[in-house]
Amino acid sequence: MKSLKFSVPIMICALLVGCSAEKSEGKRFCALLNKQARVLDGLNSQEATVMQSLQSWSGQQAFMGGGSAMPFGGGMVSAFQTQASHNARNFKAQLASLRAGLASLSQELSAEQLKAPYIQTVRSGLVQALDSRSRLMGDLDPLLEDYARGIVNPNLQIGMHPVSIDTIAAKVRGHQTPTNNVAQALQELRTKYSISDSDIAN
Repeated sequence: MKSLKFSVPIMICALLVGCSAEKSEGKRFCALLNKQARVLDGLNSQEATVMQSLQSWSGQQAFMGGGSAMPFGGGMVSAFQTQASHNARNFKAQLASLRAGLASLSQELSAEQLKAPYIQTVRSGLVQALDSRSRLMGDLDPLLEDYARGIVNPNLQIGMHPVSIDTIAAKVRGHQTPTNNVAQALQELRTKYSISDSDIAN
């Protein structure tokens, strides 16, 4: 019985130490999320603008075909074709920049040393969401390049266009305005661990 009497305080102490360690980890992770939430706000705004423009442009290109300004395979490249190729590569560059930003956030999250299962689960969900967005943009990259190359074919017939533009239009048609799930996770963790503003100031 004596050993039991002594073990109870030891168990309570161990639990308190464990809770304290988990909260400390929560504070540290929330400080990171607080910084990342601001970065993601900017990326989300850029993504919304780029995707809205890409939706409009790709829909027009797919609907118009080659456009009335294109030659009937006369061995020349029209101004319309040149501009369309330029636009495709411009979208490609913008998406590459966004992908790099999302990848940086994902890598920073993945590199964080975490032990608490709950915080690890939150981190996994964030990484998966960021990587999913990056994959969509990555899927568009070769399609935009294919269109940029194909549209300047001097023998392209009027009303024709590289089929990649149809795929691009279909992929971005249902794009939703991105949400700041990092900020949402931050609020969730702050509530769970009672973390104050001063705890995460950076």
